[in-house]
Amino acid sequence: MTEAGPPGAYPLLMNGCAAWLHAPTGARRSDLGVVLCPALGRDERCTHRPLRILAERLARAGHLVIRFDLPGFGDSADTDTAADALPSWIAAAQAASDLLRRHGVKHVTLGGFRFGATLAALSAREGERLLLIAPVASGRSWITRQRFAAGQRAQARDEACQAGLDADGVLLSKATCDSLSMVDLQTGAARLPPTILSVSGRGGDKLAEALAVRCETFQQIDFPGYAETFLDSAENVAPLALFDEVSALLAAQSTLVDAGPVQAPPTPVLDSEGWSDHWIRLDLRGESVAFANLTVPTVFPAAPKPAVIFLNTGGDSRAGIGRFAARACRDLAQAGHACLRLDFAGIGDSPEPPGVERAHLYETPRKSEIDAAIRLLQARGHEDIRILGVSAGGYHALQAVLDDPRVRGAFCVNTVEFVWRVGDKMRIGSNRWGRSTRFYAKEAVRASSWGRLLRGEIQVGAVIKALATNLSALRLPESFSRESRDLSRRVAAASARGARVHVLLGVEDGAMDELFSHFGSGGRRFARLPGMTLTMNDELDHGLVYRRSRDIAFSDLKRWLA
Repeated sequence: MTEAGPPGAYPLLMNGCAAWLHAPTGARRSDLGVVLCPALGRDERCTHRPLRILAERLARAGHLVIRFDLPGFGDSADTDTAADALPSWIAAAQAASDLLRRHGVKHVTLGGFRFGATLAALSAREGERLLLIAPVASGRSWITRQRFAAGQRAQARDEACQAGLDADGVLLSKATCDSLSMVDLQTGAARLPPTILSVSGRGGDKLAEALAVRCETFQQIDFPGYAETFLDSAENVAPLALFDEVSALLAAQSTLVDAGPVQAPPTPVLDSEGWSDHWIRLDLRGESVAFANLTVPTVFPAAPKPAVIFLNTGGDSRAGIGRFAARACRDLAQAGHACLRLDFAGIGDSPEPPGVERAHLYETPRKSEIDAAIRLLQARGHEDIRILGVSAGGYHALQAVLDDPRVRGAFCVNTVEFVWRVGDKMRIGSNRWGRSTRFYAKEAVRASSWGRLLRGEIQVGAVIKALATNLSALRLPESFSRESRDLSRRVAAASARGARVHVLLGVEDGAMDELFSHFGSGGRRFARLPGMTLTMNDELDHGLVYRRSRDIAFSDLKRWLA
């Protein structure tokens, strides 16, 4: 276990922005470097891994590459949440470009997916180039779509967010929304530098026509695999054919030079009031590595407090949706807890294990990563170790506490699988998980629901599919009943040795049906065991994409740790 990145990939900080420098390993490298800007919300979660893969491929082709988290997002430092964030985002992209030039890069290309591409266009300066992959053309339209998809759920509860945005893990101020609403790539008058544009569909062709007349030179390429790229982050597919074409185009614009190997930057440490955030590399079995952030108190309390390991939510990076894990780690560190948020191999910033093309949410073994995290905490003197997981992370947290006596507790949020059989189908939709049977029964007696049905506002097929999934769990075959009994025995054994497990569920979430199918209505066979507790909340969404849900989960976590 070391505090450094693997060969060719180095974590760093740029004025509080968490970033990664991907570098060629040889002495010869390209005179062209690439800055990859992140998208926002679900787009960012879908493209985080593809963007890492693109950075790795470009580095192998000889380019220096920087990708980064926006200020106030991911693992970056916190920012003023009421301020206009757009200028700081542009400044971060330009700081990355300047850093590449200090490493000897002659030409810089700024690019990204979706809003990341739009940010690249807003950030480009004289002499720089653009790589725009499915950019957001209109900031106003993007905000409108986000609010519509969210149903104004969070804004209805919090008047302070009325003019801002709380949707899909993105929390933006009114000032930021006002600035984004002014962004329109199609109607802008400013000239743009040489541009490569990859788009899909009729809307993309319209944008291409508008950009072609504004660019010094312009080249449009297809986006094969567009739909597969924007599936849920746990199952989407990186567009490798597109990456190959991008790599070839950049190679044609660059020259290999004898620049010598890149010096690894110092391992970053982010300090703030009451806590310190350290970037950690965990060496696993074989050649596998995993990355983590260890957040520790500035001053440890006299009486030791539990250390907490945060696991990935589905296929999302370790900061968590809406940076729940990053914020929770820092807040808990201020209260005296050491916290480690971990990217499993093949998720977030951790590369895939050797020979693995796509890590599976449940079937890829995770014991080695969890074991490495436990050993790191134990080496630093922490004996009371707890594990937290949301959704699929809750599954791995539960397995850890049931299998490993070193783990004294697990906090599981909306755990949609308690038992997994190889070959089962993951319960993932294009943008959300199915609701609970209780939710559908409640909606069925509402007149407003029938009105929405008649107006075609309800996707009947999706409702039927979700109900079929829920009901199939209630009519269990004998083989699955045996697995339920085995799960109950394992939970009882963990309870007997003093382990503590807390399950937090949204009453509208499909995870509730899963718990009830194994432990009876209301989870009674679970909650009656010593140390096993259960909370159900009618405001909690599945992945904690809304601020209210994140606040609920964190408050429940603090109570449980206390």
